[in-house]
Amino acid sequence: MKCAKTLFIVFCALLAAGTAGAQKLYKYVDENGRTRYTDRPPIDMTGRASEQLNSQGTVVRRNAAALTPEEIAAREEEERKKREAAAIAREENRKNRALLATYPSIKDIDDARARALANNTESTRQIKLRIADLERRHAKLEKDAAPYKDKPLPAELRRESFEIDSDLRAQRELLEVKQQEVTAINARYDEDKRRYQQITGITAAPSASVAQ
Repeated sequence: MKCAKTLFIVFCALLAAGTAGAQKLYKYVDENGRTRYTDRPPIDMTGRASEQLNSQGTVVRRNAAALTPEEIAAREEEERKKREAAAIAREENRKNRALLATYPSIKDIDDARARALANNTESTRQIKLRIADLERRHAKLEKDAAPYKDKPLPAELRRESFEIDSDLRAQRELLEVKQQEVTAINARYDEDKRRYQQITGITAAPSASVAQ
């Protein structure tokens, strides 16, 4: 009771001072849970709200509690996640528009798959022909080098051997890449078809992925 009377007296004194000097009054709860009145804006209000009173003691403005460093970090993290989600949504919309612009129908997706696989098949065939030719040249070179078994190879044979071996390695690596491309091509067009059906709601009998 004594504390309440003291607070009332302080409030009346400040109110009187505010009326006389047209000063602003601020009401807040301190770190100990006590209600305080002051004619100056509270300095450290982290985690606590305050109210601004007029000369009649009416609340004219409510000041939200200042955020703690943890709350600021949490808000910034939330904003970051929102920006990331918005960027992902924009990218998905862009991909969807591009997909619909590229393929008027599901059949066009299947046709594009067939063309991509046909191009891969032709490239693979050309690489295999190149490898076969290099292997023939390599076999011939071994015969030509047979007489020099215990002697240094002539410079021309050494150069040709180096070129054939290097080209063979490169072609075999390229062949492996082309063979792996088949899986990537099918996966790409399977995903395009799935997204197309999801966007348009059009369903079609699934076409079997083509493999070499």
